[in-house]
Amino acid sequence: MNTFFKYIKALIIFFCSIILVPLILSIFNLIKLRTNKILIIILGSILMFIIGFLTGKKSLKKGYLNGLFISIICIFILVLISIICRYKLNINSLIYYVILTISTILGSMIGINKKTKN
Repeated sequence: MNTFFKYIKALIIFFCSIILVPLILSIFNLIKLRTNKILIIILGSILMFIIGFLTGKKSLKKGYLNGLFISIICIFILVLISIICRYKLNINSLIYYVILTISTILGSMIGINKKTKN
């Protein structure tokens, strides 16, 4: 049951970031600051790294598998949203999802190593 709550907490952070990141980028556009694709990739990678880090801190062992699992869930949600919004998936979006997966796995691996020993 503890693992279930670990993943739920990570998914809540993910859903909040889905709402907050477009809001922040919209505010940037309102004040005439240009946002480009690199900024979106960096923000997405940082957020997925944080999600992986928090998941890794709660894991007992094999942080990379926990990071991969939470990454697959998050990317499945992103692909589902893309399909609903009729966004065509192409090689660029595939590369973006691979970058997000790698950053989540790295965050989870670092999180399991930074775990406090009781």
